[in-house]
Amino acid sequence: MDTQPSDDESSEPDRLVLFSPDVPAAARKALLAAYPDDLIPASAPKQDAVGRQTPVGETVGGLVLFAGIEFGVWMALRWLLYAIFPDGLAVWLSGGAAVLGVLLLIAAISATTGESRARALARKHQGNYLLAEDWDKDATALMRRAQRAVDAIQDSEVNKRGLLDAAKNDVVLPEQLWDIGRVLQQLSSLRARQAEVEEQLQSARMEAVLHPQRQALELSATAMEAKVAKLEQYAEQVRDADGVLKVETALEAALQDRDRYVELLSSTEIAGRNDLIEELSKESADLRAALSRRVAAALETGQALSFPKQD
Repeated sequence: MDTQPSDDESSEPDRLVLFSPDVPAAARKALLAAYPDDLIPASAPKQDAVGRQTPVGETVGGLVLFAGIEFGVWMALRWLLYAIFPDGLAVWLSGGAAVLGVLLLIAAISATTGESRARALARKHQGNYLLAEDWDKDATALMRRAQRAVDAIQDSEVNKRGLLDAAKNDVVLPEQLWDIGRVLQQLSSLRARQAEVEEQLQSARMEAVLHPQRQALELSATAMEAKVAKLEQYAEQVRDADGVLKVETALEAALQDRDRYVELLSSTEIAGRNDLIEELSKESADLRAALSRRVAAALETGQALSFPKQD
């Protein structure tokens, strides 16, 4: 898969959320990713506990309906109890059922006013995950490139077969993707802020202040471009190794029938043509050597991916 953005990729949907490796897997998979509406952009102000956005029963009307159903069930149960048991016992049993119904209604009302577990986790981990809203247009384009490169590496056959284990892709690549995303979020926030300041204060004096800030943004953006390009280079080398591996695998499959070909040549009395089999063997050895070189080059690039942690 080409890591460079093409014209038809402008409509490619943004990845829902990018998580920091520090976010526990249980929270990431079971709750946060499962309830995207509860997630909060990193750039948004920190929030206190709030009421559920999607309460049990959804609306007050839902609670009224729930109470109505409860009342109907209680009336039917009361009639049944009076038909089966003596009046005194039936009164106690129907009263107990009424109390249970009230407790269930109170529990439902409490659920509508309490904060969901997903929302609480979303607030707790805010800033340790990034949403599409956290990046501006340029940052989003760069993130897509980085994501495509990482996906290509992780989905490659050489990676699945463990030929790139020395690069520790399962650990390193998510960390690098998160570091890139976090820096791009900071860049996006600062670029938006600078645009606001420039619009409000346009003067020679302010230009002297904004110019070094603008240079800092440009230098940071260039550095992130270089990091993403390094990821793309790694992905390209992995893709080349995948191509060699595919051909080598096919040739190895053909060589598994070597004895049958030798027998065929012998049975048809074609002497001196064992060189055909030898040619296949040599081709296989050449491909194996080429694959080793490609994997070694990819490993060298992958092991050189050292992105400094950002504060």
